[in-house]
Amino acid sequence: MLYQRLARSQEAVRGFLEQELVEAFPDRPDPESSARIVHAAGRELLQLRLADPEHATIERLVALVRHLRANVLAAGKPAD
Repeated sequence: MLYQRLARSQEAVRGFLEQELVEAFPDRPDPESSARIVHAAGRELLQLRLADPEHATIERLVALVRHLRANVLAAGKPAD
């Protein structure tokens, strides 16, 4: 039962991410795969923080997320 709830929760998060990505980057191809990649990156950031909070500080992780957003996610966004 716990694993089923976890799977449903993860699917809901991926669905939310996909919806947000479509809104933010409507011309980006394959939003489902992009959402899965963003979800995986988020899980990995959480693992880094839990495994070594002194090294994986909030500030460091926030800076990494900002870098990813600016350089990876926005890379396919058309110029305004």
